[in-house]
Amino acid sequence: MAAPADSLEFSVNQEIKGNKHSGKLKLTSQSILYKDSVTGRSDQISFDDLDEIYWRRVADGNQLKIELLSGKIKKYDGFKDEHLKKLSSYFRNNPDKEIKQEDLSIKGWNWGKAEVNKDELAFTADDGKKAFEIPLGNVSNCTSNKNELSLTFHQNEDANALTMMECRFHMPMADENSDPAAEMAAMITSRADVLEAKGNAFMTLPSIQCLTPRGRYDVKLFDKFLHLHGATHDFKLTYTSIIRLFLLPHKDQRQVFFVIAIDPPIKQGQTRYPFIICVFDKEKYEEINFDLDEAEVEERFEGKLQKNMQGPHYELVSRLMKAVTGRKITVPGNFKSNSSLACMACSYKAQSGVLFPLERGFMYLHKPPMHLRFDEIDNVNFARESTKLRSFEFHIQTKQGQKHIFGTIDRAEYNCFFDFVKQKGLKIKNINKHEQQRVENFSDSSGDEYPDHYANKLKDEVRGMEDEDSESDDSDFDPDKADPEAKEGGDEEFDSDFADRSTDSEDRGSDASEEERPKKKKEVKEKKPRKEKSSKDGVEKKTRKKKNKDGPKRAMSAYFFFINEERENIKRDNPGIKVTEVSKIAGERWREINANDKAKYEEKALKDKERYEREKAEFIAAGGEMTKAAPAKKQKKSASSKSPTKSPAKASSSAKSAEFVASSSSDSDSD
Repeated sequence: MAAPADSLEFSVNQEIKGNKHSGKLKLTSQSILYKDSVTGRSDQISFDDLDEIYWRRVADGNQLKIELLSGKIKKYDGFKDEHLKKLSSYFRNNPDKEIKQEDLSIKGWNWGKAEVNKDELAFTADDGKKAFEIPLGNVSNCTSNKNELSLTFHQNEDANALTMMECRFHMPMADENSDPAAEMAAMITSRADVLEAKGNAFMTLPSIQCLTPRGRYDVKLFDKFLHLHGATHDFKLTYTSIIRLFLLPHKDQRQVFFVIAIDPPIKQGQTRYPFIICVFDKEKYEEINFDLDEAEVEERFEGKLQKNMQGPHYELVSRLMKAVTGRKITVPGNFKSNSSLACMACSYKAQSGVLFPLERGFMYLHKPPMHLRFDEIDNVNFARESTKLRSFEFHIQTKQGQKHIFGTIDRAEYNCFFDFVKQKGLKIKNINKHEQQRVENFSDSSGDEYPDHYANKLKDEVRGMEDEDSESDDSDFDPDKADPEAKEGGDEEFDSDFADRSTDSEDRGSDASEEERPKKKKEVKEKKPRKEKSSKDGVEKKTRKKKNKDGPKRAMSAYFFFINEERENIKRDNPGIKVTEVSKIAGERWREINANDKAKYEEKALKDKERYEREKAEFIAAGGEMTKAAPAKKQKKSASSKSPTKSPAKASSSAKSAEFVASSSSDSDSD
């Protein structure tokens, strides 16, 4: 806390739609100034607007509550007990106000009196102390049903997991002629940021093209909020949630960006939109008309707007939003790129966009859009890209520890951009004390007294790459010179005996030559005998019955007698016909003949059947068998599993592994 003789400064918190924002409260001899560290918004309170000042004990330390004559209430938490004396002295000397100490009810009673005081709803318990207060700016909807009042609140995604969504009050009727719930609802609706439209919009802007959220929307302006109506999505946001307006030219000089920064962000599903980015053609002219009387337009907007206005489309929309929201419009400052533009082409996380160096921060459009204020930046850094020489990176480190990297910035932009960053007083991480005195030209910095070390580093790396290229020899490659052993038959790269090349002295002797080392003899795996396939559960497979060649010939049917007789006729009528076609035609003719013709062949079949039965009986009487089972296959004799024994001479002349020696010894023992 800095405390000059005529000013005080405190680090405090302020509640914004259910979320705590940290900031700085500065009290000077002229006014009271609060700057939000999260959004960067600044609120200034003049002494002439002060009404009442209260000091209260709350959950987060002590609270300073300031009521203004304009109907607004400001609350700042996080004060310590010892700050009361300094604040009392300040308000007593400068605006000539006394701080009143107020106690809150902590008994937990739920019966009392609800009343609207300026821009908040206060509930006072029966003991005369206030139990809680609800800022009307947090109310999104208010309804009454008989003697019940229901309040719905704006939801903030940045707030804690537990947030209040709805609050209800029971208001009994004092008499039949009055409805306290309806009267309270009307009073709250007139002062709260209610998102329910009552009446028609006083202005409609049709088919506005938006990049974020993408699409075309009809923008309808109501008294307390604006409504974006699209083909698939609708968004409503209050004017109090709009914290900044930007009007930025596109790099092609044919379009203009109009950016609306909002807090809390609007949400669609899991996607949050902290910025609404509109795009307008620079040469497009439009005419807009208010759905209000000319006198009403003059009174509401204090002469800033007229009932009928004409001009460039982007200019009309920006003037309208400025008058409705009461926010200033941020435009590009003095920065000019190498191409005399207000922005630089760059990329962020593989998404191409443009970076606007503004007077109080950096604005990047458009995926994802972001606004980085100078007061929240800890340091910046200029770095060379690892794969490109014609571009560089710009790193931004925030005080919260977040790092943003903007890459593929053209090298020609370095001079003007470096001068801009240095002029704004930002801490440059890779600059030394000599560069702080003078920044030389990016291309001609090597011969000056105070060189640009970043530029020299780039030049040295480029020069080193050129030297490496110049030292390379273009003569033909000579394999004999490159590898003399290749010509003389030296060792190959493939090591076929990696075990013998071990460096362990215990595995091989260092003095042993290649010839003295015993060669390992390859073992030949014996073939295992194939197992015989056995049937399941010991049941033998059925063998196919063979045709009995010695038995009588089976009888033919009437159809076969017909085919044997008709086959030659079919072949004669169809020369070169296939056998399958003969059977097909014969079958068709068999189906076409009448019963009298079939009787001839059926009679032949009957006689042939009698012949078969007679010959069969004679064959069986003579001791013959009609069917005979095929003999089962004999099992193949399995090969011997014993391996041939090695001769002692051969065994001693070859090196054997422990496993091989063990198997050999077992064979010799068995012999």
